[in-house]
Amino acid sequence: MKSNNNSIKSQKANAFLSHSKVRTALEPTQNLIELDIDETAENINKLVEGAENDFKNGMLKYIKAGELLIQQKEKMPYGEFTAWQEKNLKFSIPSASIYMKFAKYKEELIKSKEKTIRGARTLIKELEDATKPKSEVNDENSEKRLISKNESKIFYKKFLSGEKLTKLQKKTVKTYLNSEIERIKKRIDRFNDHLKKL
Repeated sequence: MKSNNNSIKSQKANAFLSHSKVRTALEPTQNLIELDIDETAENINKLVEGAENDFKNGMLKYIKAGELLIQQKEKMPYGEFTAWQEKNLKFSIPSASIYMKFAKYKEELIKSKEKTIRGARTLIKELEDATKPKSEVNDENSEKRLISKNESKIFYKKFLSGEKLTKLQKKTVKTYLNSEIERIKKRIDRFNDHLKKL
């Protein structure tokens, strides 16, 4: 045993007293900064992957909530569902309506691999528009244009009467005036064409 201990001691002494190499350059392995960058990238990827998983799980829960809402609505007498929602749910009726749409378009949402609520809602809107007759979609769009034009005129009259407008109302009036200018320019161009022909 003593000879074994002596040999270990002598090896340690030789290692301590021996001449060691001095490194003058980094070895071609990854340096610390690269390791940090890779670690950071790995953490970012894990977080995004986790968030996407959270979204998928959240979407599945919204869909399940929508299915339960649909079942509840079907069980209740006509006209009582809204009152039941107001009394029992901790979220808004429009949110409940969205969850029911998520349930209705469950398969399409899962296939689409949509990663945001807004994207899911946009997809549902597109699916609903695709199932409506074109004339119905056009009627809705023209109705929206009519409402916004009427609102624009009302805001413009308020402006002319000296009433103070909100930022949104000012923007609406500017858009309205620019469209009117374009419309009038087209009429002037048409009249100029008529004049040239005379």
